[in-house]
This record gives sequence, structure tokens and C-alpha cells, in this order.
Amino acid sequence: MTNRMARKRKRLNKKLIATLSLIGMAVVVIGIYCAFKYYYKDPWPYIDQARQLKEEAKRLAEQDRKQAAQEKDPEKSFERLQELMKANSLPKWGEAATAYATAVENSGRDFSARILALTELGDMCCGYGNYKKATDAWREILKQDAGNYEAKRNLAEFDYGRAQYSSPDRWSSTWGQVSEHADDLIRLKPNDSYGYVIKSHALLQLVK
Repeated sequence: MTNRMARKRKRLNKKLIATLSLIGMAVVVIGIYCAFKYYYKDPWPYIDQARQLKEEAKRLAEQDRKQAAQEKDPEKSFERLQELMKANSLPKWGEAATAYATAVENSGRDFSARILALTELGDMCCGYGNYKKATDAWREILKQDAGNYEAKRNLAEFDYGRAQYSSPDRWSSTWGQVSEHADDLIRLKPNDSYGYVIKSHALLQLVK
């Protein structure tokens, strides 16, 4: 009886060891696959796709403008342009933005590709009026590259323009933000005049 129990336990132990070995191998395989997916992602096909979509969006936007210009009344022309853009060029801009975002997600350890995709995304979104996505892209660049002068300057220019039309209750905070941007720009490029220009404007507005 004792021998049978011992043999039974031995068989169970072997089965347990075999099962654990299989689980361990599966975990290793999954780990290798995940590492491969992270380290060997390729963002460049998505960047190329985004650039092609961006050119198509530009073509459609120009087509929309020409078609809307046929309306003689300025108000009707503007309304027609909004309708056309909503149907044609804006969806294409959105597709391009999605492709850039996918490139960022697939950049893995390719830092230069990630920054390039974010830079082109920000410039494109600012160009067609999606300022939320543009500023989000510039801020993401600065999270990963705090010394990126172009991203900081883009944010400074955006906030500088916004500050000029800010309400009285937000006057101090918006111009204070511009002043902080200016300090960063001066620190990053002390020989560039732009930081000093917006700094002086911000200080003048803050003492009003």
C-alpha cells in the first residue's frame, strides 16, 4: 500500500514538474515576443503613410477653397467652405493625424522617429486649426526632450497669441505663462532674440 502511494506521488510530481515546465516555457516565449515587439517596431511606414495622407488633405483643402470661392457672398462662401472641409479635407487630416500617432506608438526605442512624428503631427495640426492636438504634440515632445527649442517656441507662440485675447480675469495668468516660456527660450538659446521680445511684451502687459 505504502509503495503504491509512493509511486502515485512520484507520478503526480512528474506531471506537476512537466506542467510547470510548459508554463515556464510559455512565459519565456511570451516575454521574448513582447520584447521583440517593443524593440523592433518600425514607425517609418506609418510616417510615410501620414505624409501621403497629409499631401492628399492639402489637395482636398485647396479644392474646397476654390469651390467655396465661387460663392459671391462672403458669408455664404465661408459657410460653404466649412461644409466642404467637414466632408472632404478634415477627415483626411484626421487620418494623417492617426497615422502619425500610430508611428509614435510604434517608435519603440527609435527616439528620433518618435520626435519627428510628433513634430510633423504638431505642425500639421496647427496648420489646419486643430490647436488642441498641436499643443498636445509639442508638450509630448518636451516631456521626452526638455531641451527641444522648436517645440518650446511653438508653445510660446501659441500662448503669446492666445494671451493677447485673454479675458481680464485670466490676463495675469496667461501673460505670466508667456513670461515663463520666454525664460525657457532665453535659457535654451540666449543668442536668439525671440525670447527677449516676448519677455518684454509679457512684462509690459503684467504691469498694466
